[in-house]
Amino acid sequence: MKKKSILLMILVVMAAFYTYTDVYADTATYKTKYGTYTYTDDPNSDGIKLTRYKEKKRRTAIYIPSDIDGKKVTSLGSHLFGPEDDVDVFVKKLVIPDTVIRLEDSCLDDVGTMTSVVIPDSVEYIGKRAFSSTSLKSVKLPKNLKVLKKYAFSGCSYMEKISLPDSLTTIETGAVSYCGNLKKISIPKNVKKIEQGAFNGLNGLETIRVSSENKKYDSRESCDAIIDTKENELILACNNTVVPASVKVIGSYAFSYCDKLETLELPEGVITIKAYAFQSNQTIKKMIIPSTVKKIGNYNMPFATTEIVLKTTKLNSKTLGKSAFELPQMKNKVNIKLCHIVIKVPESKLSFYKKLIKKQSGANFFKGINPFEVVGM
Repeated sequence: MKKKSILLMILVVMAAFYTYTDVYADTATYKTKYGTYTYTDDPNSDGIKLTRYKEKKRRTAIYIPSDIDGKKVTSLGSHLFGPEDDVDVFVKKLVIPDTVIRLEDSCLDDVGTMTSVVIPDSVEYIGKRAFSSTSLKSVKLPKNLKVLKKYAFSGCSYMEKISLPDSLTTIETGAVSYCGNLKKISIPKNVKKIEQGAFNGLNGLETIRVSSENKKYDSRESCDAIIDTKENELILACNNTVVPASVKVIGSYAFSYCDKLETLELPEGVITIKAYAFQSNQTIKKMIIPSTVKKIGNYNMPFATTEIVLKTTKLNSKTLGKSAFELPQMKNKVNIKLCHIVIKVPESKLSFYKKLIKKQSGANFFKGINPFEVVGM
């Protein structure tokens, strides 16, 4: 029995060894005047994938090689520039050759010094977090790119301009997010899917335009917003958004990061306000909700709110979310003392709304402390 166990252990160790050597057997090193790379065969093409940049000398500009020993460089691997203790990466400018087809997940993320990149039109795939947390100021995406992956340009706080190509069909969650200096977004004609949170954290955004040729989304009446055309649902607003009267639905997180708005009046015609529509908004103090609204989802009170004008008489315990008017500080007895939100409602519904809002707000009502003052108008 012991011999069988020992033999089994030997076989396991040998299998692990051969697996390891198989994975790394084809890894080689190539030196250029801009630095040294390790590389391997690209599983997605007949070319080469660069796997790691190895260089002790600081270089502010790096030109990726287009070929190695007669084979084209077709892919840049994950974490190309580290992390490695013996590498001092201080690249500001990166030029990618037109042989490259793929930029893998996390390819260049956290290269915090990089302010400029040249991405050739040959690139068809840009992976998740490929350029996240870099210092890019502007970027032009390749003309053959169809999908902008999750968090590809998240946390690029210096980003001022991003050009999206007409080939683009899908923008995934967080693809262009938390880029505080970005002032304009233009959605090209072939985009068919914008995932929730694709543009989170753009609190400096002032202009939104959707191509007039786009069949899925629009920015009607130059409203500076993205609207789902068929559903008449506003899915992304900015600091200059004027909600058109034709909008029926305010989507989740639509106004979350509009940090220059202090007063928001939704037009008559809006029927539904989805959950989290104003979540994370730091500046809206007064919100006017029209008489046509029939449903308000959870967590719909901006942090700075001091006044809500509730014109609608159509809300009840089934259509007003259980945490519709909740703020985080309402969970703490000390902090809730600082809250005072005036909610103006139709006089005919005053008694009913007083009970409803207290029941559905989600707030903790500590003894003698009520953050809401519900008054008739």
